[in-house]
Amino acid sequence: MQAQSIRLQVEIILRRRIWKIFHCSLPHIMFNDLVLTGKFWTYPADLNVQAQNRLQFIIRQMQVAENVTDELKKQNQMAWIQAVNNIYNRAEEIVIHELVLQ
Repeated sequence: MQAQSIRLQVEIILRRRIWKIFHCSLPHIMFNDLVLTGKFWTYPADLNVQAQNRLQFIIRQMQVAENVTDELKKQNQMAWIQAVNNIYNRAEEIVIHELVLQ
């Protein structure tokens, strides 16, 4: 239950961050096109789904590459938390750069 709550909070934070960056960097021509075609609200939602999928994929890849496993979690929880937070932050920056700021 607590893991779902944390996951939901992280998803909300990522959505807000993506929306802020997306909204501030949106060219006027693209804004007009999205509004006139009725996709203004669905486009950020689609972008969020893509971002979540890409984020999970990158996090899994980084955890394997850096050997951040459940074994490390059992041995040294603080090191595991630091490693996972580090991976998450780097992966989030990659996703934002790839999908939002492209």
